[in-house]
Amino acid sequence: WDWLVCRGGGGGGAAVPYGFSHFDDFGGAFLSLLQVTVPDSVQDVLFTALYAEGPYAPLTYAFFGALNLSCTFLCPGLFVAVITGTFHRVRSAKRIAVLQAVRQRVRTRG
Repeated sequence: WDWLVCRGGGGGGAAVPYGFSHFDDFGGAFLSLLQVTVPDSVQDVLFTALYAEGPYAPLTYAFFGALNLSCTFLCPGLFVAVITGTFHRVRSAKRIAVLQAVRQRVRTRG
């Protein structure tokens, strides 16, 4: 299975057989985890990690399951937070504009 998971194996230089799904350095691990957060390509990284881990496959399943579950709840929560923050800013700006208009009317009458 070395040809599936090793970078540069077999004298091929720094070629990665199946894209950038590896955990050899921080950049590759970051890209692999970013790829896992997109639901369409979990299996590419998962199967490569399973082939590399061997007897630790249950831990690999648990890690990828926890990561996928946390991203499933984190992304919609972040979306809702951005939307509610925007609504709060719009309402605050509207209230300030109304308050300034009322003050202006009071000053012009008095």
